[in-house]
Amino acid sequence: MVGSLNEDESRGYRWLKSARKTGGFVQVTSPGRTDDQIALEIMHFSRKTSALERSRSVKMHIDIDVELAFYEESCRCDLLTPAMLTKLEAAASAEISRQIKRCIMRSQQFNSDILGWGLILQQHHPDAWKSLGPEWNNKYPFID
Repeated sequence: MVGSLNEDESRGYRWLKSARKTGGFVQVTSPGRTDDQIALEIMHFSRKTSALERSRSVKMHIDIDVELAFYEESCRCDLLTPAMLTKLEAAASAEISRQIKRCIMRSQQFNSDILGWGLILQQHHPDAWKSLGPEWNNKYPFID
């Protein structure tokens, strides 16, 4: 074992690798009052990770689509207005992105391809993998 993930990093891992695409929560700060929290239930999510390869340079593209529902709120502000819903969606997106980035950073610090990016590259860009595969341990920590 080269290391472990903390709670945020584990949540990021779930967004990237979980076979279960329902359940769980995302907690965000209320757009109306910064000292209030809102819990959003994950109704369903889908993800797609693809490798972009250009002249021996690899970049990963991660696309996540999430359906969330209000679960609990501690504020007395009106959240069900178009402007507030837009802010709430942005807050949820930022929190999910933060969790994912923390997971990626930790796996790259450990130089442990727990996300399977090498396999994705090998499957979708076999010619690139032929040259990058032997160097993967040196390349993986620096993939964007």
